[in-house]
Amino acid sequence: ATSASKPASAIALSSASASVNEGATTTLTYSLTPVDSTSNVDVSSSDSSVFTASVSGTTITITGVGEGSGTLTATTDTGKTDTATVTITTTPPTTP
Repeated sequence: ATSASKPASAIALSSASASVNEGATTTLTYSLTPVDSTSNVDVSSSDSSVFTASVSGTTITITGVGEGSGTLTATTDTGKTDTATVTITTTPPTTP
């Protein structure tokens, strides 16, 4: 028996933005519609000198490379996308 493929009609990242220190990592997750979609997801960085991104399962790992900001794009194999703004800082943010 073969399972029918369920192409994704939408993808949603867990957050519209992320910030991480240079040399550190942070993670986001994504969800597909329908939730049992069999679509594959690829992630990309708009500027690999600022951050890199990789995906494993539904977890996206963002690694800070250099100070700046860029756009993380998650794309399904059906062409649906969602984006998040990633900001890389060289010093830890100060908390009030």
